Amino acid sequence: MNCPSCHRKIAAGDKKCSRCGAKIDMKYCPNGHVMEPNATVCKYCPSETGTQSAKLDATYLISNPNPVPKLTPLSVENEFKTKLLIEGLQQKQKDEVERLVGWLVVVDGKEPLKDFRICKTKTILGRSKNCDIILDDEYVSTKHASLRLIDGDFVITDLDSSNGTFVNDKEVAQTSLHDGDVIKMGKTSLKMKIL
Repeated sequence: MNCPSCHRKIAAGDKKCSRCGAKIDMKYCPNGHVMEPNATVCKYCPSETGTQSAKLDATYLISNPNPVPKLTPLSVENEFKTKLLIEGLQQKQKDEVERLVGWLVVVDGKEPLKDFRICKTKTILGRSKNCDIILDDEYVSTKHASLRLIDGDFVITDLDSSNGTFVNDKEVAQTSLHDGDVIKMGKTSLKMKIL
């Protein structure tokens, strides 16, 4: 855009010319494009014929530093699809939260009687903040073991931990768990409770 007085190029949003000090009234087309002060045609909007810019009636030219662009509403079909997608995601999140399948209770370690709810089909246990169940124990590996629900049975798998995973005082690489089993990782023992 150019200054109407000295014709120097000015940046969009400037309220006056930095060279001559002339006040700049920004004009916008109905679609929110910045226009030259004397223009009656927006060079960014296509015309009905597609060869020229659309002509604007003077009543549509506004001096507004913060124009609100017109938004095209979603078609009914897209709006319906979006609504179904959002409802589906909300239901999935709700199902995961509500589907409590068991829990682990610390019976020996730094946090006795602390319990961890199990609501997912795969749960990672370890010291890392990226784990689903975080254990405050320096003898536990960052990702120590995984607990999976397979066909209604819990299976614990050691993830190549430094100090191993024990179930009922026996070291295991992978085994099924039953209600009341005690899992030991590092210096922390957890009792398995299955619903």
